Amino acid sequence: MKNKDSDNKELKNKNLKMLTEDLATLDFINGKSFMAFPADEIEGMTLPQMISAYESGKFSANILDGFRKKVFAERDRLVQDVLNFYTSKLEFKDAESSMSPEEIFQVIEEKKIRVRRLTMVLKPDCYQTITKKANGDEYDLVKLNWIDDDGNKFIKVSKTFGLKGKLGLEFSMKKVLKDYFMTEAEQVTDWKQLQKFARAVRADHVASIDGKTWVFEFKLSDKNEFIKTALRFELWDNYYQTYLNTGKN
Repeated sequence: MKNKDSDNKELKNKNLKMLTEDLATLDFINGKSFMAFPADEIEGMTLPQMISAYESGKFSANILDGFRKKVFAERDRLVQDVLNFYTSKLEFKDAESSMSPEEIFQVIEEKKIRVRRLTMVLKPDCYQTITKKANGDEYDLVKLNWIDDDGNKFIKVSKTFGLKGKLGLEFSMKKVLKDYFMTEAEQVTDWKQLQKFARAVRADHVASIDGKTWVFEFKLSDKNEFIKTALRFELWDNYYQTYLNTGKN
């Protein structure tokens, strides 16, 4: 069995084209990481009906659609950029556009790092365990890896996601919503007075995101899938700040 060091060495030794081909095939699913229902589409539905509609993709939107769109738009753009790099002829006659062999090598290495980092957004490299506090409470602990500018892996984040299992879902999910979404509505305290929404449903949280209102049932979410999505948010933010928020190409 290969260890993490050998895996990292193998990735570092892959050429840019191979890394990009791998990136082009990656995908991720929304799953049950955020069980959120569009408020304007669940009127009169029971909770089992809402779950069934969610699982069969019958709602017009998923709360993670916007995130997926941004990530895959960048993936497609980056894949095309590498393809263009491989199929374009480098001009050495024009002094302004020429590159030395060392400069060409540097460009390739920088593109490899970028491709590997975006790959880690889609497929987070992490280690999940349980940590126990002094009072005996157990928490889900995750150590999340990233790579430096030389392509070496290191632990970027070590954080807890609330109490172990379902007990920590509500706290953790509310924090992620606050950190990574623009929420315009707070938790509804008297759910029964809202006649426009589903019957027989006790909303854990109601929030408006990008002008659309969502009804959250935290306890229906899968803790491990939620953690993986939260890690993607964290890595995407890091990737965005490195490459997309600074004018770099």
